[in-house]
Amino acid sequence: MVKRTKVDGAACILPARHFRLLPCDLIDLTNKGARLDIGALADQLEQPFDFSFDNFRTIRPARLVWCHGSIVGIQFISCR
Repeated sequence: MVKRTKVDGAACILPARHFRLLPCDLIDLTNKGARLDIGALADQLEQPFDFSFDNFRTIRPARLVWCHGSIVGIQFISCR
């Protein structure tokens, strides 16, 4: 079982080959991924993308796993 931490905070997505950050709300977080509210930006989310919830002090490569309206699930991609 993966421990899910409830979070109510701001986060950002930086799609590949783009220079514009997409703001989002971080709902919950695990060491494997996160659940986000990205509003109407779901159709703008290109894969893969970079994700950060600490103003890009740390960056996690990620991909979209599921989408239900404005709520999405992302999975962190391991860098090997």
